[in-house]
Amino acid sequence: MPLAEFQMWSSYYRQEPFGQWRDNYHSAMLCSIIYNVNRGKSPAKGVDDFIFKTPQQASQMKTQKTLATLRSMAIKK
Repeated sequence: MPLAEFQMWSSYYRQEPFGQWRDNYHSAMLCSIIYNVNRGKSPAKGVDDFIFKTPQQASQMKTQKTLATLRSMAIKK
């Protein structure tokens, strides 16, 4: 691929991202909409609740949430 074509695709990707992440996001968005329309009285769920995460990503997110909770409970002077 010539450099000029590569730069064109790079520029296009910055404006309109494509690939697995975007497909995952679109699927999660649809799942969120369908869930929330049919949820009844249960709490609403957001797109982040339906995005596929590898076990490592899920573990890291859980750790970050726990640390954020602990920081919020810390006494500030």
